[in-house]
Amino acid sequence: MEGESFARQLLLVSRQALSIDFVRNVAGTMGARLAILAIGAVMGIVVTNILGPERRGLVALAVSFAAIVTQLSNLGLHSANVYFIGKDRTQVGVLVGNSLLVGMAGTSTLAGTILLICVLYPNVAPAPIILLSIALLAAPLEMTNMFVQQIFLGLKRIFTYNKLQLAIQIVNAVFILVLIAIDAVRPATVVLAIVASQTFALLWSLLDMRGELNDSLRISLKVLRASLGYGMRAYLAALFMFLVLKVDILMVGYLLDETQAGLYSVAVMLGDMFYMLPVLVGSIPFPPLTGIEDAAHRWRQAKRVAWIVAGLM
Repeated sequence: MEGESFARQLLLVSRQALSIDFVRNVAGTMGARLAILAIGAVMGIVVTNILGPERRGLVALAVSFAAIVTQLSNLGLHSANVYFIGKDRTQVGVLVGNSLLVGMAGTSTLAGTILLICVLYPNVAPAPIILLSIALLAAPLEMTNMFVQQIFLGLKRIFTYNKLQLAIQIVNAVFILVLIAIDAVRPATVVLAIVASQTFALLWSLLDMRGELNDSLRISLKVLRASLGYGMRAYLAALFMFLVLKVDILMVGYLLDETQAGLYSVAVMLGDMFYMLPVLVGSIPFPPLTGIEDAAHRWRQAKRVAWIVAGLM
């Protein structure tokens, strides 16, 4: 009986919650993510074969360390951008300006401080300082990319959002292929390829965003305080979830060695696909849900999507 009841509920919810746009957006986002994972997995295996597990481990440790720094500095602003754009599209210029302030200035300050600590206390550095320095160059770029791309998501420009996400992986793969062609695959050059792809994506994002700005790009501390007030609600939960996914590579590097960290990083990369579906399905209805003023109705719609995710999982 319980199985039949669940099936009937799932069917009812699917009819109510799934629209053509919703299916298309989820399918498109899923396709883009699968392509990103496929390209990343192939290039990761190729790089590992060229560098060897030990040097691949150094790359994984440096990149994971930089990713944690990036996550520490986001302060929930990526979620706040989607929320505030969903409620008022006229705030695009302010949110982009605030994103540049926090993403570039704030993350750079944090990354520089942590790098200085690693220089003063080399024992805490998970990888060589030069490699960490290059990896931390990507932190403000990646953070700002995330902020700006979430604005596209809030504007319901799902195709643009997916295009930019895919572009990062494709450009990175092209740089790696060039490095292979000129026999210049080294841990430092592999990390530089990440910096280059993030730079390319950020410039493309800002150019694509020009049509939405209408000469309104500016910084507003009032809006920033409101954004941080909203974003901090989800910040700690997202931070601890991210640490669970990333800090294990650092632990393997500290407790074992770079070789084991390199092998482990490839396995983690292949396992990331299992986390995709709930994140993807949840990101698509978030912008329209923010525009629903009635909290009870908004909660009902959110539960419908949750039922669909439960059925698919």
